[in-house]
This record gives sequence, C-alpha cells and structure tokens, in this order.
Amino acid sequence: MTSLTLDDAYFSSLGELGTFLACLPRLKRLGLGDITVGGTEGIMCDKEGVLCLELEELKVGTRHLRPRWMDRLFNAMSLKNLLTLEYPLTMKGDWWMPSVEAMLKMAPTLERAILVDWRGALANIVNVPGLRRLRAVTVFVPLEQTGECVIRNGHTKADNIIMRVAVLEWIARMLDTGMCLENVTLIVRGKDTSEDERLREAWRKLTDRPGVTVRVNRADA
Repeated sequence: MTSLTLDDAYFSSLGELGTFLACLPRLKRLGLGDITVGGTEGIMCDKEGVLCLELEELKVGTRHLRPRWMDRLFNAMSLKNLLTLEYPLTMKGDWWMPSVEAMLKMAPTLERAILVDWRGALANIVNVPGLRRLRAVTVFVPLEQTGECVIRNGHTKADNIIMRVAVLEWIARMLDTGMCLENVTLIVRGKDTSEDERLREAWRKLTDRPGVTVRVNRADA
C-alpha cells in the first residue's frame, strides 16, 4: 500500500498506532483525519525516524491527534523524503509541536508547506525561519489575535494597527528568504481587513512580489 487516509479511526494506544504504521513501509501518501487513541501515555516506537521511510506527502486534518502525540508521530516517522506537508506549523515551537525551523531540518526535501503563527507579531523575539528550499507555501495571516501579547507570563495590550503591521512585515521578511518560491498564498479573515493607511502600505509591500495570491475568508469562517 502506498496511499492511506485515516479518518474516524481508533487505536487502543500509541504503540498500536506505531505498529500499524510499521506494517506500511512503502507508504508514500498519508492523510490523518479524526483519530482517537486510548489512554494518555505511551510510546509509538523505540527509535526515531523509522516509520514510513518512503513518505512523500503528509496531510493532517483539523481533528487530528493531540499536539503532544503529533510531536511523537513526527519524531517516529521518517520525513527525509517528504515533499508536501499540509499542516499548519507554528514559527516558534508551540508546546509539544516542532517549529518551522525544526520541521525544515526534519524534512530537508520539503517543497510545499502550510505555515501559521500569530506570534510573528513579536517580530524582534521570534526568529525568521528560512524558506530557501520551498517552492510553494501557504501562510495564514491571523491578524485578529495581535492586539494582545504575552510577556513574561503576563499580558499587555498593544496598538492593534502597529502589531498588525509588524505581523505583515515579519511575514515579508520570511518570504524574502524563499529564493525558490514560485507560489505564495496568503489567507486572511475578512474581519482582519482594515482601511488604515499603515496597514494598506504593509500589505502592498507584502503582496508586491511575483506569484502571490491573497485569499480572504469569511469573517465567521
């Protein structure tokens, strides 16, 4: 079997899921939908990077395994031949999840990916990952969450427009590292749009490059 989609699936433990994937050494395309794993602990396999050695495409749905288990899955699987990853990755490791930088190291041949992270607003704190190998990328631009940020376990309010501009400038710097990028899709929610001149100028600088498509989702999407 070279292609598989798991949806509405149940495994009694992470070990059982690992044993199942170990039986599919030729798997090239894997889709993960709604998956339930019994119990709260356990290991998927004894070694890292040994499952699905020929995997080229990984698509993860919205109702996937909990993040700490996804992290174990990423570590157990071999991503050295991965070309396409359809799963929103954070720019800075989100608790149990690997960061974009970590994933690019795990998947050195990755060509297409989906990225998302509101912490791009912290432009001077979060490093800009290099997208030098990617040919196509989709970036969610969740500007609605930039009015508040966490500093030393506390919360502080900030000028929403300034924070939004910082997000767009941060994304622009990230895309500037993509020397091989041919297609860029920016997804923004409708309620994130603004008539502010500063924000319009930041959008212009971000989108004034070849191969960029902006998709506006409904505000209630």
